Amino acid sequence: MNSRILKNPHYVVSFFLIIIILGIAAIPKLPVQLLPDIGEDRIVVGNFWPGASPMEMERQIVEPVEELLSKVPGVLRYETDTGTGFAWVNMTFQPGTDMQEAYIEVIDKMNQFNTRPKTALEPIIQNKSKDNKGSIAGLVLFPNSAGVPADRARYTEVFEKYVRPRILAIPGISSLSPLASTEQRIDIIFDPEKLTKYTLTIDQMLNILRNSLDQSVGIVEQGTRNFAVRFEGRRDISDLNGLVIAKNEQKVVTLGDVAYIENAFVTDSSPVYWKRQQAFYVSVNAATGSNALASLAQLRKVMTELNTTVLPELGVQMELIRGRQKS
Repeated sequence: MNSRILKNPHYVVSFFLIIIILGIAAIPKLPVQLLPDIGEDRIVVGNFWPGASPMEMERQIVEPVEELLSKVPGVLRYETDTGTGFAWVNMTFQPGTDMQEAYIEVIDKMNQFNTRPKTALEPIIQNKSKDNKGSIAGLVLFPNSAGVPADRARYTEVFEKYVRPRILAIPGISSLSPLASTEQRIDIIFDPEKLTKYTLTIDQMLNILRNSLDQSVGIVEQGTRNFAVRFEGRRDISDLNGLVIAKNEQKVVTLGDVAYIENAFVTDSSPVYWKRQQAFYVSVNAATGSNALASLAQLRKVMTELNTTVLPELGVQMELIRGRQKS
């Protein structure tokens, strides 16, 4: 047989050519991941208390939170970053820890935090385990050449109405994480003299608002003259201004008669700038087991579509600043 092969080498050459061709044809079908599964398993807990000093954050937030989280099994080490109005607790877990169970355990422990200050916001809990693909791209919204001014409120409206639903429809993309929170609230600033004029109190106002507004609303700030109402989505301020809060023989008293009402965001955010203009940054996160390169290719198509259809009329454009193809 060996002598036959030696006398007919073209058979050998043909055989290897077929193997090479089949191998090349199979390459595009191989699953390719942009982010390999390396690194440590972590869970990050963000705590926010607007206006609180680092010392207040440490004493009333960090210490009780760390005591609760110390009961979570599998933690290798804790790291805390505390500043004015915020405290991030970074938990690194031992190799082999079931991170889904650990994530549920952390949520359960944080639900036991009954001494959280009334004006503190709900914590943010992020699963940063290796099984979570994490961010595969970053994009920015910024003003286009039309010169239409854009601020955080405008970016939030464009992002929630047009950008988020289109990008989340892409297979393999699990979530979008804006750097600036899009959660909004209404600030109601009461005039003490007008409350006195109509013999009304702040406590009465709180009860009226709780009874009049839906259950998604909760009081997050309260002082002697004002408090902020957190809500999901936006509300028409004119409707709130016309909310009847008292009646007497001479006049129907509305909320607008005793308070100034404005839209605001639940958390403050430092401005982001792109090409010397105020911008809106969004991190794009991949689903576990997804083909990140295929998702990025589809993301570019969606961005091109949005940039040539709805966004120009809104005075906004979108650009990919991470996850770009290399030339």
